[in-house]
Amino acid sequence: MVNETVLLKLLAGGKINLYSYLDENNKRHFFAEKDAKTEELGYVKYISNAKYFVELPFYIETLKSLTADCDKVKIDKPKFTEASIKTIVEKYNSCFGSTQSFVLAKEKAKLSGGIIAGVRSTSFDYVGPDHTVNKAYSFPGADQGEYNTTTTAVGGIFLDLIPKRESKQLSGGMQLFYQQTGTFSAVLDKPNIYHREYNAKFSYLSAGVNLKRYLLKTRRPAIYIKAGVGYNYLLSQTATAYVNDAIIGTPKHVDFMEFSSSGFNYNAALGLNLNRLFVEVQYQHDNIYSNPGSTASLTGIGLLVGYKVF
Repeated sequence: MVNETVLLKLLAGGKINLYSYLDENNKRHFFAEKDAKTEELGYVKYISNAKYFVELPFYIETLKSLTADCDKVKIDKPKFTEASIKTIVEKYNSCFGSTQSFVLAKEKAKLSGGIIAGVRSTSFDYVGPDHTVNKAYSFPGADQGEYNTTTTAVGGIFLDLIPKRESKQLSGGMQLFYQQTGTFSAVLDKPNIYHREYNAKFSYLSAGVNLKRYLLKTRRPAIYIKAGVGYNYLLSQTATAYVNDAIIGTPKHVDFMEFSSSGFNYNAALGLNLNRLFVEVQYQHDNIYSNPGSTASLTGIGLLVGYKVF
């Protein structure tokens, strides 16, 4: 059993006090207080055997029991809405004198922000020619290398726009990450003909916007999915090759490519929200460009933990 303290909003006052509460998963709850005893007006609905829609309106019997001492109240099949239940309670309270009615203030959208950090396993992919290949020979280039995957830390900040709870549970946000990859290496070797060692390493900022939607209507923890697009900016890059081609001549260290400073990215995540703390598994694909006809990309899977500061 989980005990939780929540703030109830008074809708009607008198012999019966009627309260309302909207939980973090957008589910409305009603509570009735009579003779110093408070009970929830329960209502359950679900799909049975993936075919039949089942409703269990426990609130109807609870209302009949609470209002049995007032002949003015006749309850048939009231809807599970604020207006319907409030009307019944106000009519009941009028049997015992005056009744008070309250209107809920409209909630406003608000901002939430904090920090996020974790680890990301990143792979490097290159397509196109490179500066080290002499077109007179059919030697392989950087695009034929099998580069290792690196795992490094990643960190950043986020800002979420949380909509009114009465609206659909879809929120938007922004995020900014910094990552420095490990060294991606590939070796191409054919004894007595060629030997090439390629190494690439990057540090960059990644900024973007995203949409988030909750999947399961449970109080805690809440599961969500998130997707977004953005822009990345290279802060530093290394793309060097050690070339030892027997036909061409002297071994040398050269830059096999210089990449442009910016590109676009897209990402998706599956997360678990634990109030201020959340954990998510994130996929991110960052495109970086070089000269026309060649592209490179960084693809990462990360485990991230975030904390809402406000």
